[in-house]
Amino acid sequence: VPDRASRYGFQATDLTTSFVGSILPEPRADMLVALFVLSDDDDYTVELAGHDGDLYWVTLTSFNSGYGIDGVEEVYAAHWGEAGSQWAFMVGAPTEAGRDELLAAFIAAASTVPR
Repeated sequence: VPDRASRYGFQATDLTTSFVGSILPEPRADMLVALFVLSDDDDYTVELAGHDGDLYWVTLTSFNSGYGIDGVEEVYAAHWGEAGSQWAFMVGAPTEAGRDELLAAFIAAASTVPR
């Protein structure tokens, strides 16, 4: 049975080859953010959404259930990507603080990569 620490995660998704990309008008990260914001899905609640230049992002609370999980638990997530990009990224954690720490760690790591 997985422990709580195994419920922290990061995901990079190629929207041109994923299921979620197939339901978007165009497989672009900014379209994915718009899908979350405009959807009336009861499975998640959008907290914040916006963009900074070409970087589009959304933070939300969702729900997770499945193997090793008793009942349903909240998942705090952030999804982001650049306008027009086929790549979307996500971090998720069982707490809001955990999500924010993962996001900060990703930003710190990404800022060390030369462009």
